Amino acid sequence: MGNLRKKIYNISDKGGKRLGFDLPYFVENGFWVLLAQFVNLTASLVMSVVFARYLSKEIFGEYQLLLSFLGILAIISYSGLNTSIVRSVAKGFDYSYVKAVNFSFKKSLLAIPIFLALSFWYYYQENQELSIVLIVAGLMFSFIYAHNKWAAYNKGKAKFELVAKQQILQNITLNVLLIFAAVFFSENLFAITGIYLVVNAGFNTFWHFQTKKEITNKKVDDDCIPYGKYLTKMSLFSIFISYFDKIIIGIIDVKILAIYAIALKLFDVIKQIIKSFYSISFPKFAQKKIKIERYKILIIMLIGVLFTVVLYFVSKPVIIYFYTDKYAEVVDIFRKLIFVLPLIFVSPLFANKARAQKDKQRIVLANIFAPVLAVILSIIVFIITENIEYFVLVKVYILQVAYFIVLVPVFKRN
Repeated sequence: MGNLRKKIYNISDKGGKRLGFDLPYFVENGFWVLLAQFVNLTASLVMSVVFARYLSKEIFGEYQLLLSFLGILAIISYSGLNTSIVRSVAKGFDYSYVKAVNFSFKKSLLAIPIFLALSFWYYYQENQELSIVLIVAGLMFSFIYAHNKWAAYNKGKAKFELVAKQQILQNITLNVLLIFAAVFFSENLFAITGIYLVVNAGFNTFWHFQTKKEITNKKVDDDCIPYGKYLTKMSLFSIFISYFDKIIIGIIDVKILAIYAIALKLFDVIKQIIKSFYSISFPKFAQKKIKIERYKILIIMLIGVLFTVVLYFVSKPVIIYFYTDKYAEVVDIFRKLIFVLPLIFVSPLFANKARAQKDKQRIVLANIFAPVLAVILSIIVFIITENIEYFVLVKVYILQVAYFIVLVPVFKRN
C-alpha cells in the first residue's frame, strides 16, 4: 500500500506541475472526500429506493416535507458558521469552533416555538401524526444543526480522512435504520422520522464533544462569528430556494411531492458529489490567492457535458429498475434537470474561492441576486401556467445560470 501510495503521489505530482494544480493535495484528500460521498450517497439512494417501494406516496411525501422544514429552518442555527469555522481553523484559530458552536446552539433554540406553531397547524388539519413529529423535530433541532459543525473544524485542519470515516459511520447507521423502519413500519411516520432525528442528533452531539476535547489551542478569531453571521445572511435566499418549491408542492399534494422529491434527490446527489469534491479546495483558497485560468474552466465544463450525455441515456433504465413504474414520471423530470450540469461542474469551485477570500461582491450576487431572481421568475411562471413542472425547472435553470454568471470570470483572466 505504501509503494502504491508513493507511485500515485509521484504521478499526480508530475501531472500537477504540468497543469498548474496542486494535484497531490487534491488526489490525497479528494480520495477521502469522494469515498465518503460515494458511500453516503449510495446508502442514501438505496434508502430512497426502499422508501419508494415500501412507503405509500403519502408517507414518503410527508417525510420529505419534514426534511424541507428542517432544511429551510437551518438558517436559525447560523449555517454560515460552518464555512467561517473552516476559514478560521485553517488560519490557526482553533477555539473559534467552540465559540461558534455555543453561539449557534443558543440561536437554534428559536426553532422550538416555530415547530410548535407548525405542529398546531397540522393538528388543526387533523394530521396528528405529523403534528407530533414536528414537536420532536423542534426539540432535536439544536442538537442536529448546532452540533454538526465538527466536520467544519476537521476540514479546517485538512483532516479529510477523519471527516470521511465519521460521516460514513453516521450515514450508514442512519440509512440502515431508516431502511429497517421502512420495511417493518411502512405506515408509521413517527418511527421513520424519529430515527432520522434521533440518529442525527446523537451522532452530531457525540462528534462535537469528541472534537471539543482535542482542542488545546485557545486562539480565537474575532472575525469568525461576525463572518459566519454575514455568510448566513447571504445564504438566506439560497437556503430558502432549496426548499420552498418542495414545501409549496407538499402543501398542494404530498403525493406529487413524492415524485418530485425523487427527481430532485437524484439531481441533488450529483450536485453534492461535485460540491464535496471541491470542498477540499477551501483551505487552499483561505491560505493564499490561487488563479484559475480560462482553459481549465473549459476543460471542467467539457467533462460536465460528457457526463451529462452519458447520464441522459442511462438514467431511464436505472430509474425504472430501482424505483419501479410507480415512479416512471421521475425519468422525464430528471432528464430535463440534468442539462444544466455542465455549469454546476464549475460554479461550486468559484463559490468556495469567493467565500474563502471574502469576495463580498460575488458572495452577495450569488447568495442574494441569483436566488431572488430564481424565486421571482419561478413563482411568476407558476402563477401564469399553474404547472408544477415548469415551476421547478425554471427555478433550477435560472438559479444555476445566474450562479455561473456571477461566480465564474469567463470573460476576464482570474
